[in-house]
Amino acid sequence: MKHFLILVLSLLLLLAFVEQSHALLFDRRPKQNAGLSYYIYPLVIKLPGYGSAYGGGATLTRVMDSEADLTAVSMKGEFDMDIIIATDIPIFTLQILD
Repeated sequence: MKHFLILVLSLLLLLAFVEQSHALLFDRRPKQNAGLSYYIYPLVIKLPGYGSAYGGGATLTRVMDSEADLTAVSMKGEFDMDIIIATDIPIFTLQILD
């Protein structure tokens, strides 16, 4: 059993280094400029101790031709939940760095 654990851990460690070295040697493919896209979805949730709720959400990607994404979720029922998430907002731009 001890030899099996050593073998599994060494294989996992080897795979971790192989994946990192692969990422260091090869460049990623260039991203395609797909423009604005969106995804609208229904949500139903049941949380023990809180109750159940229903609602919907929407996600916008590449807002204003940037890498920024915007997600909004609203749920109503035995409890209410409203969430707005903004991700990948560039803080440092080329104009600031020049």
